[in-house]
Amino acid sequence: MTFLTESKNLTIGGKTINVKVLTSEEDKTRGYQFQKKVPDFNQGLLFVFNSPRSHSFHMNHVYFDLELLSFDSRGVFIGIQPMEAGSGPEGKTRGAYRAYQTPSNTMYVIECQPGWSSHLKRGVSRLKF
Repeated sequence: MTFLTESKNLTIGGKTINVKVLTSEEDKTRGYQFQKKVPDFNQGLLFVFNSPRSHSFHMNHVYFDLELLSFDSRGVFIGIQPMEAGSGPEGKTRGAYRAYQTPSNTMYVIECQPGWSSHLKRGVSRLKF
């Protein structure tokens, strides 16, 4: 699996996370699919969309649980959703075909480890690029 080479450190609510920036449709569709190694706790994927709207995510062929963090066009934190691993190496299926929706005004999404966002406050915390 290849990602864009661009990696950024983002500060959100005073805490830093290193993200791989996904802007192409191919990279956004793939996300963490087929990656067997769980990312480090302070790592994630940043999905950058062209316009604010609701976006749909799934966990098919994602082998570990994630959190979906949504931000509006100003970078304000607007929502969180836990996502269950889809199909693991043993072929077991959990959250594979469930659609996870972001709020209607989502412009940026971060997929990260469960618990990373515990310090964030909805409507207050902001992305700092």
